[in-house]
Amino acid sequence: MNNNVYIIDTDHVSLFQRKQAAVSQYFVENSKKLAVTIITVEEQIKGRFTLIKQANSSTKLIRSYAALQKSVLFFNTITASVGWVASVGWVEERNPHLLL
Repeated sequence: MNNNVYIIDTDHVSLFQRKQAAVSQYFVENSKKLAVTIITVEEQIKGRFTLIKQANSSTKLIRSYAALQKSVLFFNTITASVGWVASVGWVEERNPHLLL
């Protein structure tokens, strides 16, 4: 039995949410083995907030909030891991203001 967990990146999450056939099929067939990093959650949520802030019509605002809701619902169905983010080198590289 294969107990591997596969980390999927933000691009693949976006393709799944856009219902790209091959990615959607893979997600369905492997749903119990898939996870995302907390970085993917951050990137998607930040992107949704950006769309909400940039909406210049009620239609775009409603679509933007719907996309945010869709993301929140998706992330409630998948494991989000903070594991590899704990690497000090990665944290310092991404956040140089944290260097002492």
